[in-house]
Amino acid sequence: MNAPEKLTAGFAYSWEETFPDFPATTYGLKVLLVLQSAAATSVTITATANGTAFEVLLLSATSATMTAGTYKVITYATLGIEEYFLSEKTITVVANPFTSTGDQRTHIQKVLDAINAVLEGRAATEYSSITVDGQAIASLTHSQLLDFKQKYEVMYSREKEKERIAAGGKRRNKIIPKFQ
Repeated sequence: MNAPEKLTAGFAYSWEETFPDFPATTYGLKVLLVLQSAAATSVTITATANGTAFEVLLLSATSATMTAGTYKVITYATLGIEEYFLSEKTITVVANPFTSTGDQRTHIQKVLDAINAVLEGRAATEYSSITVDGQAIASLTHSQLLDFKQKYEVMYSREKEKERIAAGGKRRNKIIPKFQ
């Protein structure tokens, strides 16, 4: 499946899909995007034929209605009333940075900021409710905070590396220890 790995709400996206056993000259194609949460909302896109391939277009007005989160993308062919499962993929939809409100940091960023704030003695009330491995940040010892800081710095580095690669950058030859 050629759907992008990451979408930003409020922007248009298009991609082409080809399924040799289900050509666009004979079949229709639908793409279902389902939010993976308790409030499972969905968007269905009907692709258009482009020779034997399909052109999938997610309009900006449609993506603007999508909640940020993890989505299951299910592609299926149609022929009359029959539907044929073709593929499944998980993608991420992020909030539109131009219209979203509130804290846009990731969970990892929030925890790392909270740890740093406590270590620097400037913990604000916004950090008093953050917990790490079941313990409130404020109740951790200095040594535990330093351990968690190191762990979250590695996780943050990995998160940034994934973002850089997704944006077209090359993988860095860096060895990052894995904590368990």
